[in-house]
Amino acid sequence: MSSLSMPTVVACAAAGLILAFAAPARGASPTHVAPETLVVARPVPQPEGALTLDQTLALAAGHHPRLRGAAWRLRAATARRTDAGRMRNPTVSLDVENFGGDPGNDFYEATAALGQTIELGGDRGARAGVAEAAERVAWAELSAEEREVLAEVAERYLRTWELQQRVHQLAEAERLAERSIAAAAERFRAGAGPAVEQTRAEALQALRRSERIRASAELSASRQRLAAVWGAAEAHFDSLALAAPGRVALPPPADLDTLLAQHPRQQSAAAGIGLDEARVREARAARVPDLDLSGGVRRLGAGEVTTFVAGVSIPLPLWNPQHGSVDAADAERQAATARAREVGLELQGSLRAAIEHYQAAQESYELIAGTLVPRSEEVVRQLTAGYRSGRFSSLEYLEGQRSLLDAELQRIDAAADSWRARLALERLLGRSVEELGPGGGQ
Repeated sequence: MSSLSMPTVVACAAAGLILAFAAPARGASPTHVAPETLVVARPVPQPEGALTLDQTLALAAGHHPRLRGAAWRLRAATARRTDAGRMRNPTVSLDVENFGGDPGNDFYEATAALGQTIELGGDRGARAGVAEAAERVAWAELSAEEREVLAEVAERYLRTWELQQRVHQLAEAERLAERSIAAAAERFRAGAGPAVEQTRAEALQALRRSERIRASAELSASRQRLAAVWGAAEAHFDSLALAAPGRVALPPPADLDTLLAQHPRQQSAAAGIGLDEARVREARAARVPDLDLSGGVRRLGAGEVTTFVAGVSIPLPLWNPQHGSVDAADAERQAATARAREVGLELQGSLRAAIEHYQAAQESYELIAGTLVPRSEEVVRQLTAGYRSGRFSSLEYLEGQRSLLDAELQRIDAAADSWRARLALERLLGRSVEELGPGGGQ
């Protein structure tokens, strides 16, 4: 990669988007900034020149619509938390009785009262706890959404890079076929080969040109899909620049398991448990009846007599003690706990598979790039010289070209697969492989 690792890019590029929705610290005054000022419409970027993987991830982190939607959901959870811990509003009532009719207007009664509900079971704190837990869930979901989005973006980048390299190799193969045509024509003029050799070379050149045209069309469409991740209608970048994969020795999987606790899925599962625990407390608080207090003044007759009134009421939980609500909330908490254990085991299995894939992909790339491709290039050089001197036939010469192209295409596939394995490992652990290796910070 370039100077930044994928996790670093993720953290830095999305910081502006995420921090705008950051919840105020507990105990601090909540902000009431309009959502329109938190997510400001910005011009769609139009990167030019060579585009690196880090740059692409940064563009996606700052402009991808799915991340923006998750940030708005976090903003909604923050707004709900603001109101959840407040007291219930008081009530004002005005009653007029016994006016009109046979007694006349001198016998009416007018009562103005102010009422307030006193929550005795800790409902207010329970509601605030549920809202805070829901906000933590929204944070975890935003983080998880971010990793999923950037994984898709990285795959689009790698697919586009593969097509770009394939087009380049097919163009090289096409030029090599042109030289084969010239060599065959020279041999024919010298009487060292039949005319069919030139025909074979021309057929091979036509095949390579056809493959290049199809690959170029796929590349154009893939470039367009890649530009869409940052909202661009057209791809203005010239090319994709991806460094060759490099191997980094990793510590044993058991030493990396602790990093899985920071995985968004693990955090989301833990936040889900916290939310269900808060709902259990809320259900238990709801079982305690609330106390309704009221007080006011009453005027009798034509305003000649004024008295005071006061009232208190509390419901009796005889027919519905709400045991079922508590049991249901507790069952949801148990389900969330089981889900968290399942996520932990699944991530551990994914980690071991990712490590094996990374090591195998690196070894495969090194074998293809370090042995297969150089050997194939040497074979073609020898076949080219031998074909011109008459030591090799045209079939052997053309077969050497096919083998070289196959080796180059395998090198491209192996490099992309190595990068996929590396990025998958980094997404699991939230660290670059350089940080995980010897001397890296843990």
